[in-house]
Amino acid sequence: MATDVVTERNFDRVFPPEKRRKFWERVERALDEVFQTPTGAAQTYRKAVEKAPIEEQLLVYHDEPLKVAADLIGEHSISEDQLKKYRELIESSEPILPAWPDSP
Repeated sequence: MATDVVTERNFDRVFPPEKRRKFWERVERALDEVFQTPTGAAQTYRKAVEKAPIEEQLLVYHDEPLKVAADLIGEHSISEDQLKKYRELIESSEPILPAWPDSP
């Protein structure tokens, strides 16, 4: 079996609880900061996803949190401004990684 295939057996290793927590945090931040809507829909959907079979959870966790947030509020398209704002909030929440040797 290929090592890049996510299965029920390796789900928690590939998508550990911390990674899933960060995913939902991004969905909530997208709702709040990008779409200016309440975050309750994300919390409700998260509970439903966590009770779903692994196969169904995989479908959710393979989406971008911004897309999940947009789907939750029925937003069918994401504007360039919304995408830019989302990228900025993701960059602001990611740890700073050491620069490549040729970076200033």
